[in-house]
Amino acid sequence: MARGKTAKQAAAPEGRDGEDRAPSRVHAATKALRAQALRAPEGALIGSEDELLARYQVSRPTLRQAAACVVQEQLIEVRRGVGGGYFARRPDIRSVTSIASVYFRSKGTTMAELLLAIEPLRTEIARLATRSDNAAARSELAEFLDRQRRVTLELGRDSYTAFLKSLRDFGRITGDLGQNDPLSLFQSILYDVCAHVRRDEDLYFGRLDRMNAYHELMLRQAEAILARDEELAVLTSTRSAKLHTQWVKEDMGRGVSVSVDEAMSGAPKAARKRAGG
Repeated sequence: MARGKTAKQAAAPEGRDGEDRAPSRVHAATKALRAQALRAPEGALIGSEDELLARYQVSRPTLRQAAACVVQEQLIEVRRGVGGGYFARRPDIRSVTSIASVYFRSKGTTMAELLLAIEPLRTEIARLATRSDNAAARSELAEFLDRQRRVTLELGRDSYTAFLKSLRDFGRITGDLGQNDPLSLFQSILYDVCAHVRRDEDLYFGRLDRMNAYHELMLRQAEAILARDEELAVLTSTRSAKLHTQWVKEDMGRGVSVSVDEAMSGAPKAARKRAGG
C-alpha cells in the first residue's frame, strides 16, 4: 500500500464493467484483507462478503481472488451460507514446515547441510528450555522422558519410525519450553526435511547403534533440562552434533564411528559425571 493511502484508497472503485483495471487491485485487496486478519483474534469475524465489498470498494471477483490468496496463507477461513463470512485464523506450523520442506528438497539439500543447520538451533533451544517456567511443557517433557526410558529400539521399520517420532516430539516439547517461535519454526522445518531424505543419505536407517546412541543423548538432555542444568543441556546438544559430524564422515568413508561415551569426552568433569560419563 502506498504511503499515505488508506486501504479504501488503495483499493479504489473499479470500472463500470466490474472488471479489474490492473492486477494491483487484487494485490491491494489482498494486502488489506491480510492486515485485517492479522489484527483480528483467531476465529473473529472480519466481515461478510458484502461488507468487505463495500469496505474495499472492489468487485466480487476481485475480492474472491484476494481471499483465495489469504486463504492459502491460512490467515482467513471463508464460510458460506447463513452465519457465513470471512473469519480470522492462524497458520498451522505443519503446513508452514511442509512448504519449506518441499523447497529444500527441490534444492537437493543434503543431510550434512541439514545437520549443520539444525544443531546450533537445538543448542540454543536447550539453553532456553532449562530456564523455562512453563509448567505444562515441563510436565510433558517429564512424561516424554518416562515413556522413552521404557523404549527398546530394534532393527526394523517400526523402531526406525518410532525413533524419528521421538526426535520430533522432543523438538516440539523443547521448542514449547524455549518459547522462541522463530527458533521452534526453523527447527520444525529442518526436522521435516530430515524426515524426507533419501534412505542412502539417512544416518539412522538400518543403523541400530546410531539410533541407540542418539536416543540416549536425547534422554540425557531431557534430564538436564528438567534439572535446570544449562551446562549439561548445552553439552549434550553439542555432543549430539559431534556424533552427527562423525557419522557423516564415516558414511563418506573418511572417519570412524563415535560412541555416546566418546561423544561426551572433553566435557568438564562435573558435567560428565552428571551425564553418566
